[in-house]
Amino acid sequence: MADLTLTLSHSWEPVESAPGRAYRYPEETSEFLRSRWNRPAVYRWNVYKDEPGDLRTYAIGETDRLANRIYQYRNPTRELQACVRIKMLLMDAKMDGHQTRLEALAVERIACGEVLLSQESLSDRAVRKLLVQILSFWHERRGDTLLSPDAPAVNVRDLLR
Repeated sequence: MADLTLTLSHSWEPVESAPGRAYRYPEETSEFLRSRWNRPAVYRWNVYKDEPGDLRTYAIGETDRLANRIYQYRNPTRELQACVRIKMLLMDAKMDGHQTRLEALAVERIACGEVLLSQESLSDRAVRKLLVQILSFWHERRGDTLLSPDAPAVNVRDLLR
């Protein structure tokens, strides 16, 4: 019998719209953000009341170009139903006085058995999808609330109470 060990050393860094200023949905994307985040990322929307993480409510996703994905959340089309759904959840949270902060996964080290991966590995969509699944599983098991574009329609106000 073989053992397969998975190790993920990571942190979440705020996506900034300007140096030292975290992006907050639904503001427009700045030139600074577009130039810095025109690359693959695993990201999460952190919905909070007073400080990031206090509500333990997140939406986790992946993309090959984060700046474009932000635009899609701000201006979703019918073809992008996941973006439409998350936009509705984020706008409901905002209407209830909550804030949202966009954070990107900063990978220190990923080890899947003997295979070592790094931040550069996020250019591989399969790696990003794997990380989204692992991080979603971990957040759910911690008891966090995950805002999922695939979940049945629900009022975010009910989730945040």
